[in-house]
Amino acid sequence: MASDGAATLFRQHVVICVRENRMGRRRVDSVDRVAAAFETALAGESSVAALDVVRNRICGPRQADLMITIGFGSLDDLVRVRSTLVREVIDKLRAHTVDLEVLEIES
Repeated sequence: MASDGAATLFRQHVVICVRENRMGRRRVDSVDRVAAAFETALAGESSVAALDVVRNRICGPRQADLMITIGFGSLDDLVRVRSTLVREVIDKLRAHTVDLEVLEIES
């Protein structure tokens, strides 16, 4: 989703670490699944003004795998999406055996 700086007043940053000791292709597949889940859930949301998902392709255990930045036009949109869509995505991923550590920052 393209970013429009003028329309994005509030941002939420979500840093995700996949807690798997395995390396290589299996870890990359897990990180890709997490990224795709966030992209799918948030890209079609009308209150999301901007979405940027950055993968750390050379990460390992206990390092950040993804940095997701979500832009909103209002604080109400940020609170609503954070408390519904972002929570739902995290809960669904955890239910499907992806062990995640999540840090959320609003700015």
